[in-house]
Amino acid sequence: KAIEAYKNAVRVNPNDPALRAELARIQVYSTSQFTTDSEKKIRLEEAIATADEGIKIAPEYSDLYAAKAFALDWYGVSSISGEDYQNYLIQGEQAAVLALTYDATNALALAYYAELLVDQQKWTQAEQYISQALERDSSLMDVHRVNGYVQESLGNYSRAIEEYQKAIQITPN
Repeated sequence: KAIEAYKNAVRVNPNDPALRAELARIQVYSTSQFTTDSEKKIRLEEAIATADEGIKIAPEYSDLYAAKAFALDWYGVSSISGEDYQNYLIQGEQAAVLALTYDATNALALAYYAELLVDQQKWTQAEQYISQALERDSSLMDVHRVNGYVQESLGNYSRAIEEYQKAIQITPN
């Protein structure tokens, strides 16, 4: 329902990059509801396309690149990417860097970049980026979810659980 609501909002206001960035973000998260790779692949490709459409309209809007980085990361780490997974992670990293080029304080971009870095086994860098994201905006669910992921990858399981619980408190659904 959230995806449909954002699609309708984009139809009404097609030049609003924030709507497209949020739609792409929700499209990525919605893939966790699917049980087949083909469904996940279609939805992640939709998320990437949504971000790309927004980038055509607002080529310097940081949140669009952050959403694209997020989508490319999940595409890369899923089984749907096959042997090209590294390529998707590299593209995701490039999108995250662009997001931070346009807004170095973008907490979502910092968090998604940290997630990409974990998936590339660059744990020290991931820890640095998620720390910056927490400093910028600790009210975001994504920042705590990714911090939980970073902490889990570092073996800090108690801290990971705390971060995941904070993410759940911020966005219970």
